[in-house]
Amino acid sequence: MRHFGTALAVMSVAVLAVGCASSDQTATSPPRGTSLSIVVDDGGQSSWTLQCDPPDGTHPNPSEACEFLAEATVDGDDPFQPVDPETICAAVFSGAQTATVTGTWNGKQVDTKFKRTNSCETARWDAALPLLAFTGATSGP
Repeated sequence: MRHFGTALAVMSVAVLAVGCASSDQTATSPPRGTSLSIVVDDGGQSSWTLQCDPPDGTHPNPSEACEFLAEATVDGDDPFQPVDPETICAAVFSGAQTATVTGTWNGKQVDTKFKRTNSCETARWDAALPLLAFTGATSGP
């Protein structure tokens, strides 16, 4: 019986050590990846999914959208950053379209809305066209 108790104690320590190693690895390894849901409302509603690494989903052009997001990562940009409320924007209404993007980008939570209600919001929308896959009119010539 004494050997059984020793074996049980050794197994308990081994399980505890493996459990600690796993939680340490999880704590230091942030989740990676991109998995987004995109809903564009331009009077009718369209919705897509997008995954990157490799590009996939129901998005009309997942490769282009993932390339856009990869370039933002390299440049240190955040395409989901809302317009700073202190920014002075021209009151130029470019359309009632909206787009909502939720999910994860590079392991970070995303929950943002794009709109075309002033010059700053329209510029943000236009910059994200590869992601939004909007085929309507843009603000440019």
